[in-house]
Amino acid sequence: MFSIEMKKAEQRFNMKKAIYALIISMFYFFVWGCGFSFGTIIITESEAQDEFLIKLNDYNDRKECRITLGKGESIQIEIETKKGTVSLDMVGKKGSNPYSGNKLENIRFMVAVTEADVYTFNVKGNKATGTIKIKKIS
Repeated sequence: MFSIEMKKAEQRFNMKKAIYALIISMFYFFVWGCGFSFGTIIITESEAQDEFLIKLNDYNDRKECRITLGKGESIQIEIETKKGTVSLDMVGKKGSNPYSGNKLENIRFMVAVTEADVYTFNVKGNKATGTIKIKKIS
């Protein structure tokens, strides 16, 4: 009698494992079947390390690049999007935040910095396809 109850308990346990495996498998098929993708991003830096060219293709993630600027130097930023939107944050290593923008599409602007620092550009794409040019202007 005891062994029959153990076999039933073992069968229930195996059934639960099979159901969980099925649910997890269905979840993975659903995620991959929906075409979820991070897209691609290519960041090219000039030899002088004073310019970046960022190419986005259906990009859905976050990436960063860094540039060193002296006090009073400026950055020219040019964003051209074919589809989707881009967010861009410029943050200094010392804590300054000279620029922050969301849902940027086709725009060209300059940002001047008030202190010498290493600045990180955090680029976030929302199904973004296009280019971003970041260039130091001395």
